[in-house]
Amino acid sequence: KMSESSPLKGRTLVEMHYSQIKTETILEKRRWWILLTFCIFSFSNSMVWITYSPVAQTTKDYYFIDDSGIVEFANTFLYAYFCLSMLGSWLTSKKFASALFGAIICNLVGTWMRYFAGTDFVLALIGQYMAAIAQNVILFTPVIIAERWFSSKESLLTVSIGSLVNILGWGVGFIVPPIIISNDPEGGMPKLLFIEAVIATIPLVMGIFTIRPRPKIPPNHTSLSRLINPRGFWTDAKAILKDKKFMLTALCFANLIG
Repeated sequence: KMSESSPLKGRTLVEMHYSQIKTETILEKRRWWILLTFCIFSFSNSMVWITYSPVAQTTKDYYFIDDSGIVEFANTFLYAYFCLSMLGSWLTSKKFASALFGAIICNLVGTWMRYFAGTDFVLALIGQYMAAIAQNVILFTPVIIAERWFSSKESLLTVSIGSLVNILGWGVGFIVPPIIISNDPEGGMPKLLFIEAVIATIPLVMGIFTIRPRPKIPPNHTSLSRLINPRGFWTDAKAILKDKKFMLTALCFANLIG
């Protein structure tokens, strides 16, 4: 009888997984729904970040604040990133489904808080911070989705879509608010906040049916190797800090973002 810790049993499982990973049946259709759910969530969150900047004057009149209040709204995401980015990275890699669900809920609660806050600046700012917390999961999720759910050939496309949709949200966030406000100067702000809250609700409804920690069978060799030989978060962190190419890329990206 073969024991649980037997090397032969381990090799047999590896061989079995490798034989399965060569077939297309391991690529679940669910993967595209997970990616779509994340894209709507990421799009919503980036719109929330940029909501008030394109309509600064209307925002100041609505909340009875000055320019410093607009800056506070904008800086919420920067503060949250500075304080929580490492935690977000760790949670996303270790508790993917839970972290993604938690971030979606934070974004949803934050957007609805801004809507129901009315002209209460402090409550609206708290809602903005709630959405800002969610950003720290968004930044690391495209790579996790690509690794756990997509084949090696699809990984680059998956990461590109997951990353670019966030930038698309910024662009739409600059265009749509001025249009809504200009068409309805009196009731434009509540309408804008309501629309963003509804968009933020969609990923939660979709996520209940789509988001899972990982597929039953790994879709690529990278995912398989991590299941067979898992490594700790800090092991990976130390490895990338020693990678010159990574550090150069990080420096260029940091310079671009500012």
